[in-house]
Amino acid sequence: MIAKTNISSVEHSSKYLDKAFPIFFFLMAVAFYLRTYDSAQVKITILQMVGIILIALWFYKVFESGHWPFTRNQTYLILPIIAMFFSGILSFLHSPLPWGSFDFFLRRIIYIGIAMIAVTEMTTLMDFRRITNWLILAIAVSTIYGLIQWIDFNFFPPGPPTVGLDKFVWRRAFGERVFSTFGNPNFYSNFLVIMIPVMVAVYWKTRKFYLLPLIALTLTNIYWTGSKGPAVGVLAGTAVFGFLFTRFFVRSLKIRLAVFGSAGLIILIMSSFIYYKIFIARGGFTSFTFRIYTWLSTWEMIRDNPVLGNGIGTFWVIYPAYRRPAIFHIEGKHNTETDHAENEHLEVWFDDGIIGMGLWVWLILTLVVGIYKALAILTTQPARAGPNKNNSEIPEEAYYMLGFTSGMLGMLLHNNSDVSMRFVSSGTPFWLLVGLNSALIMYSPLPEKPPSNPMQKAPVIEQNEGVMTVLKILTMATVGIVAFRILREFDWCQGRDGMLNPNEAPHFFITWAVFLLVWGACACWFIDLVRKATKLISVTAIAIATILLVPCWGFFMGDVNHNRAIFFSKQGIWTKSPEYDSRVAQFPREYQIMYGGGSPSMFENDSALGKIINFLLPDVFWRQNGIGGALEHYYQVHKESPHFIMAHYFRGNVYNDWGSDYARRTQEAFSKGDIAQAEIYRKKTDDLWGKAMSAYADTRRLGPNYVQMHHQVGTVHQKWGDFLMGLAPLADQFGQKALAEEYRKEARNHWSEAVNNYLLYYKIDPVFDQNYYRLAQVYIQLGEPDKAEQMYIDHLAAKECRKPYHFIHGGFVDKNWGAENDYYDLASPNHTHDHVINGKPEAWMYLGDFYMQIRNEPLKAEEAYKRATECEPGDEYYLNPIPNKIRTFPDFPTFLKRLAYAYARNGKNQLAIQTWQRLQKINPSDPDLIRLFGQKPKA
Repeated sequence: MIAKTNISSVEHSSKYLDKAFPIFFFLMAVAFYLRTYDSAQVKITILQMVGIILIALWFYKVFESGHWPFTRNQTYLILPIIAMFFSGILSFLHSPLPWGSFDFFLRRIIYIGIAMIAVTEMTTLMDFRRITNWLILAIAVSTIYGLIQWIDFNFFPPGPPTVGLDKFVWRRAFGERVFSTFGNPNFYSNFLVIMIPVMVAVYWKTRKFYLLPLIALTLTNIYWTGSKGPAVGVLAGTAVFGFLFTRFFVRSLKIRLAVFGSAGLIILIMSSFIYYKIFIARGGFTSFTFRIYTWLSTWEMIRDNPVLGNGIGTFWVIYPAYRRPAIFHIEGKHNTETDHAENEHLEVWFDDGIIGMGLWVWLILTLVVGIYKALAILTTQPARAGPNKNNSEIPEEAYYMLGFTSGMLGMLLHNNSDVSMRFVSSGTPFWLLVGLNSALIMYSPLPEKPPSNPMQKAPVIEQNEGVMTVLKILTMATVGIVAFRILREFDWCQGRDGMLNPNEAPHFFITWAVFLLVWGACACWFIDLVRKATKLISVTAIAIATILLVPCWGFFMGDVNHNRAIFFSKQGIWTKSPEYDSRVAQFPREYQIMYGGGSPSMFENDSALGKIINFLLPDVFWRQNGIGGALEHYYQVHKESPHFIMAHYFRGNVYNDWGSDYARRTQEAFSKGDIAQAEIYRKKTDDLWGKAMSAYADTRRLGPNYVQMHHQVGTVHQKWGDFLMGLAPLADQFGQKALAEEYRKEARNHWSEAVNNYLLYYKIDPVFDQNYYRLAQVYIQLGEPDKAEQMYIDHLAAKECRKPYHFIHGGFVDKNWGAENDYYDLASPNHTHDHVINGKPEAWMYLGDFYMQIRNEPLKAEEAYKRATECEPGDEYYLNPIPNKIRTFPDFPTFLKRLAYAYARNGKNQLAIQTWQRLQKINPSDPDLIRLFGQKPKA
């Protein structure tokens, strides 16, 4: 460890670390910011920026002290932590997509830094009391706010914050589920589960009464979140806590039996609750099956790169190519992505390979064995904790071991079926516990407080004082500029409307207060340490950290601007243009400034001074000229956060929608005979859709199979082809034969590209119904009806879903789940897409339409329409509706009408009339029914 010293620089860095380290974890728990796209972004930013600041303070202290902070034996203990650091570097270098890995690579570095700081700084009982008190304070703040949210939902009306007890704009964001300061009920409950053993252990040592109601409130908050996963966490934490407590802290057989009984009862209750939720109430059956199929795909990915792994943080990039079709049936969605493996240990293997997995197991075993041995010594030989200890008293640090180890192991056990550790709200406290447990093993028995400052040799001053002075001046100037820049940009994020808007005022003032306090303290500390530094490398550490803060802040700004880009996109303000100025003038003043600025022009953008100002303080030009509409905001996001894949994808969608506007204008100009203007608009349409393709190509470079990108590209090409083919007859009409032929040729090229992209998307999502339907439409347009027919049939047959390697115990077929004719069948020999949960019986209708309109085969159409009606629950369902059904069947009347038309077309008039009578029972006001019969059809 780095001993307390009389060297001013070391003493001050140690003091700043003592203050900042516990406050960092408090902020990680309670901080939230509501002007970003992702409500959890502020926690990520705090981890990145404050984490870098803490690591810089630690390195500064190490460099100034002039020696490695551990003895040889102590270094052996932390070797697994250091090994995980190098494993992360190797995994990042090995990653096929570095930008896809960067976020989690940066987290790994900071997590390791947090653990190392904990090992070197948490060396006394005073240190452990301080960090524990801050963690308990974080629990108190978050659970009290959770209580406020629960009261707000149950006793106050819906509406803006001014009408409720919860004064923030995200009130009721998850309905009746409590999410507190975490912005997500699952993240919140996982954090609480980690801290319960810590609070219980502290209570057993201190007997402080306030901890009992706080523990009760914490458990109540977990229940209010409505999350099922925490039950596993509570079960795991209770099991570990019960074992350690009875093994080391209880000597009475009666008390041991009582503790065993209590822990066993809790475990039984939690296990029964989980079983009930999954297999009886089926509230968690989808989660259960989702995990099974995700684990299978994860194992297949591991098997392809077992030794070195696939690269840290690349699961979300690679997984779509391995995802089982059952996942789409479980989720009922196709535009979502699975970011993690639902098992932390499998994902470590996936990321770092068998080498990294071995290091991960080494780390866990080192801590478990070390804590076990330390507890055995402390609880059997309490005198070893120091001369002031009573021989019969269990030392205080033993209770910290009990709480922190139970929380850590409970989380590791819980994460066999969860990935909460992959999110900063749980990952940060986990690595804190790694560091705290390492410190407890390393320094036990702990002294009450650090020893008095020993006299040490005066620090060695760098010989080249001139270089040192210049470096100090430059570093302090850098700290000042960066601090001022981030302060100004935070003011740009806040805007001024929040101060005047009663719905945003509480958030506005609280965030300003916290930001000024934290950011001001960090800047002052850095400047003070630079002044007191005695070594060039120490100043260099501060300088590098200061520079690294700028891109990390850029990630935060990118999220803010992404949120604003979405706002302008929803309003149809694609770019900064005079045609939108009148509409923007109706927006709040804050958005007018974002769009067009408002400050007087002081600098020219292209001047030398302007370029310097733009480099150092870019917000000067934002305030002067604004950023612009949706596209300008997205391009700003690309500058600030180039790895933010969603911004590239959304930019493509903006160009897609904007191109559709010009396609409409082109058709209008053609219909009026204005060929010249139509061509201008047509070229503009081509240009915009071409830029959409460029944006999707940028998306593909970051994530080759990102959500529905391939399908989206296909739809643009299909729409492009339809647009051009629709212009061809208009061009013919006005004598532009050559132009018409050019349109037809280009249209067919776009349709061919649409087919290629739809087929590519089929490979990663063979369930999505629209992909089949659009493929069939394009094949029809290309004059290939046989392929179109096959698309409809393939969709119904669900060939990919029925492949044997998807079958698990019959494919999770459950005929008691869901409505009749809508079974929970993920993959079985009888699985078809018209007859499973979230089934698509309308596929039979589309096939019938194909036979009726394209093939002119009404008998086949009749059979297809009949199959569509048979997929529905029948007339009785509509005459006597059952409440709380899993899903409704709005297409049933349409199926009946199609079937009636087919019967009539085939000369089966009696069946046609009977079908219309069925429709009349269900919906007597159907407009087609009234148009044909005027009243109830007669037999």
